[in-house]
Amino acid sequence: MAACTQLNSSTEIRVTSFREFSRLVDSMGGVSGGDMGRVALLHGYFDESGKWADKDTISFCGWISQANTWEQFAKEWSELLEELDMSSLHTAEFVSRDSRDTGSILLRFVAIIRKYANSGLGIGVDTKHYRTMSPAFRARVKNPHFIAFKILMNTVLREVQAVQRLFPIHDWRCGIICDQDPGTSEHCLKHFNKMRTFDPVARKLLNGVCFADATGAIPLQAADLLAYAMRIELDRRRTNSSPNPSALFQGLSFRPDEMSGDPVPFFRPFFLDADFLDQLSEGKHDQLLAKLGIEI
Repeated sequence: MAACTQLNSSTEIRVTSFREFSRLVDSMGGVSGGDMGRVALLHGYFDESGKWADKDTISFCGWISQANTWEQFAKEWSELLEELDMSSLHTAEFVSRDSRDTGSILLRFVAIIRKYANSGLGIGVDTKHYRTMSPAFRARVKNPHFIAFKILMNTVLREVQAVQRLFPIHDWRCGIICDQDPGTSEHCLKHFNKMRTFDPVARKLLNGVCFADATGAIPLQAADLLAYAMRIELDRRRTNSSPNPSALFQGLSFRPDEMSGDPVPFFRPFFLDADFLDQLSEGKHDQLLAKLGIEI
């Protein structure tokens, strides 16, 4: 499958396979397959679900794993797509079919994610509540998608630092791949570049960011599935519509321990719900806002 990759706001490169795409993500950070030395590469794939102007909730989520693991993942994911006669998985469109087998098919994709992903990270925002907040606060935050992106990038940085502490024999680096969106990609690129400019740790541990078409950058389809499940979960929490999370959300949040078989969390969600948004507006998290580059 071809992948379209935007390395900056004006340059677009087409590659012909996911393996080629994966190598391109590595090289954009100055790392090549024959010249890595102690460097160990992670790739993080992230996608959003929902637009804040017309959805009650939005989310921005994704998965992190070793670069070579994603290539194995893409092969198995593509085989399932072929079996199901699907060109790609776009979760919202797939669910809208309202078919009896929708849930069971999605859980087959979940099983592949649980097999290959190291960890999942996600931010959900109660945009219905956000739209009722003071104009002054909304003028500071602007698009809630951007604050979700900024928080998530800081979370990714902490995740890579944690991996570095656990496995110090390697120098860990992470490349960020996001689903390409004309309305948000350019702003996210600017923030990412600013983050790396002023934070030497981010400059060392985060190779770079690119924006790609999920049809070819196959792990973005797994990020899309997670973002959809996260948004639906936040809707459930906001409306108290059900006492328990969906089987889809639970399947993406836990996987069995290899030794005991007990469920182990491997997705860490963070909810910017009404209470947290109100705390932000009341000045209780000004340090967080300042870290994200949002004027206090």
